[in-house]
Amino acid sequence: MRTPLHAFVRDARGGASMELGLGVVVLLGIALLCFDLYARVTAETSSMRVAATMADYVSRDTETQGPDLVALGEFLHAHELDVPADLVYVISALRRHSDPDAEPPVEVLWSSADIRIGDDLDELAENCSRHVDAEGNATLPDAFVAGMKAGEAMVVAEICARLRREGSLTGRFIGGVIYRAYALPVRDPDAPPSPPVFATRSDAEPTILQARIPAPGGFGSPSGLRPAPAARA
Repeated sequence: MRTPLHAFVRDARGGASMELGLGVVVLLGIALLCFDLYARVTAETSSMRVAATMADYVSRDTETQGPDLVALGEFLHAHELDVPADLVYVISALRRHSDPDAEPPVEVLWSSADIRIGDDLDELAENCSRHVDAEGNATLPDAFVAGMKAGEAMVVAEICARLRREGSLTGRFIGGVIYRAYALPVRDPDAPPSPPVFATRSDAEPTILQARIPAPGGFGSPSGLRPAPAARA
């Protein structure tokens, strides 16, 4: 028995095929992970563009129309995000107090998280860390507050995106919920946007909304929430 067993152990035939098979499995796994990583990075970049476009749209209007925001939110979800995702928009209008000693220094004029696309959105809205919470309390970075002038009004658009499993080759995305935010000063400092009223979708005009959407890549910064340059005349 010793001689046949010894010969079997020392037999190297088929070793190259086994090594090739193991190598193919490893390379295939790496390729799948790289695809999902690329999809996530793309989604994070797209989420910043979505937040910037929404903030720009709201900052231009004195009277904010809820159906228009819903139409814009759905358009951006369908055409900007390159992977399937559940999406919650948090849109807020804020103003810095004229009194430099006021606490808190920034008041929330209104905040809305009514534009939601996908499944299990209540859980997504609750678990997403954001600067303006569901109770309307603002926890803004010091750099953001310092960049606001006394009496200045800002619009902040925050995006909470949860990538769906059907957009992943491995069946699971790592990294959790994508969060992006963008802030812009309102175009008319004396008349900040009014709180949006969400009624029906029948009043929305998607063709007009598409004409007002800037080209991709025209806004935003991967650094997250920060005040944008002063509004143009």
